Amino acid sequence: TILGLQKPTGAIQVGPRPTTVLELGDRLMVLGSEACLEAIGGPGLPAEWAEEATPERA
Repeated sequence: TILGLQKPTGAIQVGPRPTTVLELGDRLMVLGSEACLEAIGGPGLPAEWAEEATPERA
């Protein structure tokens, strides 16, 4: 699930439409199981973010 989109300018769009075109430098805020997030690809979370994202801290 895509929760939001942050532009390089810092502007945040909550709940972007499915037709939203991603541009270089955009950052997605997503929610999903580890398996689903791995399936969409990418390098994964930096170690310091992974600790912050644990259910106990959410």
